[in-house]
Amino acid sequence: MTTIIAELFQSASNGILPIYKHWNTFIPFVVFILWASVTDLKTMKIRNYQNLAFFLVGLTLWIVSIMDLFHTGFTLGIGHFYGAIVGFLLLFIPGMILNTPMGGDIKFVTVMGFWIGPTAILLLLIFSSVIQLLILIGKSIKLKSFSMKNKFPFAPAFSLSFFILLLIFL
Repeated sequence: MTTIIAELFQSASNGILPIYKHWNTFIPFVVFILWASVTDLKTMKIRNYQNLAFFLVGLTLWIVSIMDLFHTGFTLGIGHFYGAIVGFLLLFIPGMILNTPMGGDIKFVTVMGFWIGPTAILLLLIFSSVIQLLILIGKSIKLKSFSMKNKFPFAPAFSLSFFILLLIFL
């Protein structure tokens, strides 16, 4: 069991650390996740143009990396596309089962999955779910009532999870 967890963390670090180590990847990544988080906090929505811009910058950096024009944090090759698929499915399937509108969140996590890869996005989802659960518990204690109908922006939890994992991996 410990070996599986260690391998999961090692694989996830292969998606996160290269982004941190290349300023030309880290700066746009941080700008986009903070931009999405602030927008999500203010409006409870992540705009399509934000997700599209986030994806296009990532795709451009991936192409530049594949063509070996200069080094970027995109070191997983085709694994970046697997990350997008995993990111999409991790939120799309529960969203469909629960019949919950999460369009912007699903797109955001899909694009984050493209940037950091499949294992890292899976670990990010686990960490962000724990963060969301702690927020729900804290809010319930503060309001002295519990409701699963409370809505919370998801992008800030994902962004915070990225920075927590980055600190763990450093």
